[in-house]
Amino acid sequence: MAKKQKSKEVEPYNHWFCDDCKTEALTHAEMIKHLSEKHSCETKGLKGKRSMLMHMDGDTWCAWQYAWEIKSPNGVVKLQNHTRNRRAKDDMMRYA
Repeated sequence: MAKKQKSKEVEPYNHWFCDDCKTEALTHAEMIKHLSEKHSCETKGLKGKRSMLMHMDGDTWCAWQYAWEIKSPNGVVKLQNHTRNRRAKDDMMRYA
């Protein structure tokens, strides 16, 4: 039986996108600044509604995407969060 080929190690990321403004990828800090400056959101203690769009598992990584709805003075702001992480070296999913 052929040996299973492992995936290459991936670069992790945590990107945010404002669906309302059609932004390029933002870091978490840039997204908080965007919400404050463009949408007049109070960012201290910020809460929102999160819905999972996608989750994928690989042998050396896992990734997910969420849709967010944040209340602002001008209505609801719609965001997306796309994240990918490396699996720990001792994560049993590496050997599944």
